[in-house]
Amino acid sequence: MLTYEIAKDFAGPAAAVIGALAATAVVVAFGRIQASIARTQATTAAVTLQTAQRRLALDLFDKRSETVEQIRQAVGVVTTSGKVSREDHQKLLTAMVRAEFLFGPEVTAYLKTLDEAFFKHWLAHETVHSTEAERINKAEAAFATFQDFYQTFDRLLVPYMAMHDRLPEPKKPSAN
Repeated sequence: MLTYEIAKDFAGPAAAVIGALAATAVVVAFGRIQASIARTQATTAAVTLQTAQRRLALDLFDKRSETVEQIRQAVGVVTTSGKVSREDHQKLLTAMVRAEFLFGPEVTAYLKTLDEAFFKHWLAHETVHSTEAERINKAEAAFATFQDFYQTFDRLLVPYMAMHDRLPEPKKPSAN
């Protein structure tokens, strides 16, 4: 009877210890499973981020390509025809607005120079009070910018037209 009494006295605490050990084992197992799930989620998030970055780079490349093509078309018409039309100048101005958000300051500064050349070339042909020689000299001076366009512009575009996610520098607020 003594064994029965001892067993009866320790049965409650033993059951509690066994229950606690079983609960601990379950918690540890669930913790490991949860950690594995968290690692999988982190890997999935990293891959999703990489995919989103590549998509952004591709979209940015496409937008830059469209803008560059629009600028090339406008300049191409001038270099082949020798005249600046209002429509071509408008194409350039529209592309310049887009380029401001897609390229850095060196590209936008060059496009402003190109815009000035468009205007000067147009003005040289539209000026009534000038002699033919003066108009030709003014037009030739502006035309030199168009001839230099393909080398200068392409050199400026190299860092932006690679398939990576380089973004233009954000504009700093003016001190006005």
